[in-house]
Amino acid sequence: LDAFDPTGDPRIRLVAQALMIRLITGDRAADACQFASLNPHRTLVLKGPQTIVANSDHPISVNGSGNPGLATAGSGDVLAGLVAGILAGGCDGWNAARLAVFWHGHAADCAVRCHGEASLTAGILIQSLGAASLDLSRP
Repeated sequence: LDAFDPTGDPRIRLVAQALMIRLITGDRAADACQFASLNPHRTLVLKGPQTIVANSDHPISVNGSGNPGLATAGSGDVLAGLVAGILAGGCDGWNAARLAVFWHGHAADCAVRCHGEASLTAGILIQSLGAASLDLSRP
């Protein structure tokens, strides 16, 4: 997914880990930092274990939520929808990406409590977004 700014340039790029490894060095954090330095004011979401969010204007962010159940068909589409929705709500790209990545992972963590990692699907993940949102809004 690429989310575009008004000039038509991609503002946020979601990339699967396997694709990024083929593109650069194979060191996820170094690759994310290199992308950020070569693409000023653009945000990279490098999906995979401990998803990384990188942007030249901010320190690298490594997400701690989520589980291996996210390695399922459609999970990245759910993440892309979250990013797009948060952007549509007026959030800037860096924070939209970080919030979406954490919410996505936390929804997966909530879902596996009832369904297990092996049974996690994109549909179950979507159904778990509400519970994850409520959980995150509690003090």
